[in-house]
This record gives sequence, structure tokens and C-alpha cells, in this order.
Amino acid sequence: MVDVHSHILPHFDDGAATTKISMEMLRESKRQGVDKIISTSHCYPRTGRSINEFIYDRTESLVHLKYEIEKSGEDLPRIYSGCELNLSRDISDDAHLRELCTEGTDYLLLEMPYAQWQPWCIEAVYKVTLRGITPVMAHIDRFLSQKRDMLNSLFELDVLYQVNAEAFLDRRMRKNVDMLFETGKIHFIGSDMHNMDIRRPNLGEARERILKSYGEDYLRYLEENNERLIRNEEIDTDAYKSLQKRSFFGKFFHAK
Repeated sequence: MVDVHSHILPHFDDGAATTKISMEMLRESKRQGVDKIISTSHCYPRTGRSINEFIYDRTESLVHLKYEIEKSGEDLPRIYSGCELNLSRDISDDAHLRELCTEGTDYLLLEMPYAQWQPWCIEAVYKVTLRGITPVMAHIDRFLSQKRDMLNSLFELDVLYQVNAEAFLDRRMRKNVDMLFETGKIHFIGSDMHNMDIRRPNLGEARERILKSYGEDYLRYLEENNERLIRNEEIDTDAYKSLQKRSFFGKFFHAK
């Protein structure tokens, strides 16, 4: 299985504090059936130099971790470069934007602001799509309290959506997850792991919960989409319509 959202790189961002923790996260992910991990450290482009600095630091950390994996001789998940680009400003015209996409793909994990969205946010996401890049909206489950008109404006765009494994494991999120599934606003699942404590690898546990609560069709749908992303294949945004429906709650927003 592919983990499309992780903070696996050591000494970088707010992810693994040490190489030892990164290796422990890799071992645990492997135990849970993960064989590919996209490293999506945060990129906060607050200045014109921020993206270049991020790419340099990411490369340094990634090379170091890959060396440690090779030195260990262990069969651990393969790591792909990527990022979680925070939309702190309109970066749609940045010359290095494509270098932030998941390695070898046109998919870019994009994190919306946690503050109240403004129209420029939606416009910036739209302009990213005009670059031939497909935004994957990070942990969309965290943003459902945004104003309805802003959410609907985002949902009208040609973008895809990622949900964190924790959303499936927290019973309080069940209603939101149901509604996201019902309206086709879940395409990928990721651990968003940061460490081996409160934000540890959890895709294995989430897989079991999805299988129990939604069934094999839903689990296969997410796992296959994760694989398609890393192979840079197109995602069928209508595929959710053929999934065997469970007992869903009422609609929350407009379907696309």
C-alpha cells in the first residue's frame, strides 16, 4: 500500500526529530503493509526564497535517510519526494512549483489555510490547475467547518481530496467521512504520521476500520487510487458512484 501523506524525513519540519525515529516509523509502516511512502514535509512559502530553500533542505534530508535505509540492509518502504504545500499566499505562478509535486507525477499535496478562507484562496488553487498540476487537498476532513460558500467553491474545481487515517478511527468524524464518501470528496488516504507517539503510523488500523465499517469495495477504491497517484495515472472521479452504498447521513454540501 502507498502512504500518500507523511512527515517521515528526519531533522526537518515538524516530522521525525531524529533518524532513529524515522527508521522506527518506516519499520512500523512496513509491518502495517505499506511499501511506498511519499514524504510530504510542510512547505511554507512565506517569502520568494522559501520554496528554493525547502527543496534544498528536503533533498539533503531525503538523501541522508535513504543512505541510512541502504546501510541497514532492511526491506523497508521506498520513499518518494513530495511536499505539503501550505497556501499561505498565492504561489500559483512560482517557477519551481512543479518541483514540489510528488516525485514523477503531476499531483501536488496542497494544504488550505486554517484561518477563514478568502476568495483569493480558491482562485489560487484554480490557477495551480492551469499549470497542468492536479492539487490534492490535504486532510480535507479538517476543513469542513469553513463557510459553506467557500467549501462549495473549492468543490467545483478540478481537484482531488485526501483524508487522514485518523478520520476513520475517530467515531466523532464518522458523519463527516460518510458525507465525504457520499459526495465523492475522498480519493486518497494518508497517515500524516509525524513520530512514534501521538502521530504514529496508523494506516493498518485504518484499513481494518474501513473494511469493517464500509466494506471491501471502499478499501480497494482508496488503495487503488493511492497506487494510481504514485504512478501518475488519472483518477476516475466518478468511480465512487459505483461503490455499494452504506447507510449514509444527509448531504452536507453540493455534490460535484
